[in-house]
Amino acid sequence: MKRSAFIAMTVLCTLPLLFSFNTISNNVLDGTGKLIVKVTPIDNQQAIICRLYNMQEKPTRIIIKDTEDNILLSKKIMSHNGFRKKINLRNLAYGKYNLMVLHPNESKYATLLVKNRSVEIDWRK
Repeated sequence: MKRSAFIAMTVLCTLPLLFSFNTISNNVLDGTGKLIVKVTPIDNQQAIICRLYNMQEKPTRIIIKDTEDNILLSKKIMSHNGFRKKINLRNLAYGKYNLMVLHPNESKYATLLVKNRSVEIDWRK
């Protein structure tokens, strides 16, 4: 009786994790094979969370430049399909910056507007 109760509890506790993982996987890996970039500002902070999906283990680079084309951050990611990183921008002066995600198949570009305790993101088409 004790062993069967333990097995039942293990299954019940593990089941939600399996379903939530599958839901995330289906949303992220959409079957197109295209690079997916999600950049989210963190409330009340001069920081962003950068998530990359479908990198297909190809070298990918994240770059942040100022308006004078000076490189402020350059991160190379190798041999991964996904990536997540918090990028702190609090040491930057208020203003506009360019975010680039460079991948062999496609690249994504955005303008970051760093303000007092916030960041706005404007993706270029």
